[in-house]
Amino acid sequence: MMRRFLLVLLISLSLASPARAEPISAIITAVGTALKAFEFAKFFAQIVLSTGMSLLAQKLRGKPDEPGLQNRFKGRGGSEPETIILGRCAVLGHQVYHNSTGGNNRYYHEVLELAGMPGATFLKLIIDGEYSTLGDTDADYGDEIDTKITEGGVKRGWIKYFDGTQTTADAMLVDRYGSDPDRPWTANHILTGKPYAVVTTDFDRKLFRRGVSEMRFEMMGVPVYDPRADSSVGGSGTQRWDNPSTWVQSENPVLLIYYIMRGITLPDGSVWGGDCDFDDLPIDNWIAAMNKCDVNVDGRPKYRGGIEIKFTEAPERYITELMAACAAQMSELGGVWRIQVDAPDTAVVSVTDDDMSVSHSGEANPFPGLESTFNAITVTHPDPEALWNGKPAITITNAGWEAEDGTRRVFDLKLAAVPYPEQAKQLANLMLKENRRFRRHKRVLPPEYFFMETLQTLAWTSETYGYEATLFEVAEVAYDLFTFNTYVSLRERDPADFTPDLGLELPSPTPATGA
Repeated sequence: MMRRFLLVLLISLSLASPARAEPISAIITAVGTALKAFEFAKFFAQIVLSTGMSLLAQKLRGKPDEPGLQNRFKGRGGSEPETIILGRCAVLGHQVYHNSTGGNNRYYHEVLELAGMPGATFLKLIIDGEYSTLGDTDADYGDEIDTKITEGGVKRGWIKYFDGTQTTADAMLVDRYGSDPDRPWTANHILTGKPYAVVTTDFDRKLFRRGVSEMRFEMMGVPVYDPRADSSVGGSGTQRWDNPSTWVQSENPVLLIYYIMRGITLPDGSVWGGDCDFDDLPIDNWIAAMNKCDVNVDGRPKYRGGIEIKFTEAPERYITELMAACAAQMSELGGVWRIQVDAPDTAVVSVTDDDMSVSHSGEANPFPGLESTFNAITVTHPDPEALWNGKPAITITNAGWEAEDGTRRVFDLKLAAVPYPEQAKQLANLMLKENRRFRRHKRVLPPEYFFMETLQTLAWTSETYGYEATLFEVAEVAYDLFTFNTYVSLRERDPADFTPDLGLELPSPTPATGA
């Protein structure tokens, strides 16, 4: 509460008096200046200032990630950045070692580092353009790769996976290459804390036409903390923030955002992410958002996601993609971060024209410019059925809106953290509908509304504009301590825009890869 009071005081000084009130955009600039005093990193500013935009407009800001694998080619050597896997996604891996042995060097061994922190789970192998099931386990080489078994049952490929908790080096590699004069692999090569795979191939020209195999690894990310399963903070369960061994894996996008906002402790002890305290993320608000992601839609959670994170990149890049995966917005006030997923919350108050300050006429902006008006949308996302390449899921059009605008205007939506076609289609549809809610207002509310914050919703009945309990979300807010008036920017929202349209979910085509 003290942080909010100090922030309000600073804003009030910028207002000075109602007679010389600044535009809300200028007030928000003052808020950004105040945030620096609370040591919040600059890369979060974009999230704060985007609250007043539609979900599509938020995706227009900056350069979106391309859906699909984060790296185009398998890395080699020691220059690749450390990574972590959150949720379900696929990675190429980073080659840290290779060598060959046997007559004519027929057995080729690759060591591929898959992440920089322990705990991720290996799900599926994609090798040479097709999924492969795994067969019997060889004591030295690991699980047989079924697509590398020749006619007659001769085995030509194996994979062995280590999840990062290993305490010894791979015995087979040490036995084969421990004394190699050029590229030794010794008992000290444990790769502590790093998930990795050892892939062995017995060369056969019919199976390996391109030489070294191309591999992709479908993974489930590291365990993350879920406050809903922590009885010490009001949840139910044994998870604890200070005991990562109690955490579990999850695809819930809000859980993954929460993990980043609290801060990911790296092996060297530094923290990547928001480094927010528990009180900076109000638990009731964040749990409600997590639960919205888990709502059942036709037998599946409404929102799931996954992404490979590079620690050399700014956290805001990944938070933005995970927000898009669950139609989320975030806001900040006095160092406290709140999140809203999907449809706007129930109105906290109902107002009429008479409730608006009579000494301030306000401002209406019912129609945006053509540059931010869209009537069709194409969505691209990483698709497991397309070997995790970016795949256009569908183009959604609306003849009525197209007629209103006079031409088709297509938004190219990229969802880098959504590996589920049904979810990608629903997100595209709801974002397009939400983008057509054009009405915006700037108003001044009298002192009794001093409690209002961004992302709260009010129901406005207006004879002037013809509104009947129309929902408006507080997109921007500023407070005046001299008058206790509240300056708000409002944008129209409608929960109906977020109702899933199951008619969009046609049966998926049969995977060409045989997954």
